[in-house]
Amino acid sequence: MSAADYLAASPHGASPLHLQETDAPWDARLVPTMLAHSAPAYEEDLLPALVGDIAMGAPRASES
Repeated sequence: MSAADYLAASPHGASPLHLQETDAPWDARLVPTMLAHSAPAYEEDLLPALVGDIAMGAPRASES
């Protein structure tokens, strides 16, 4: 999951997330974005993107 994927899932919440920068080494923006929104995103929220990745045989390139 990238920061763009997380934002596309439209997470809303006020639950504090306990993350460290090293929790998502594949996308430097993901942890700061998640902490700013303070909401989890679940696989179910990202199902269309995940199915598309499976159909392509590889993850989409992350929007940096």
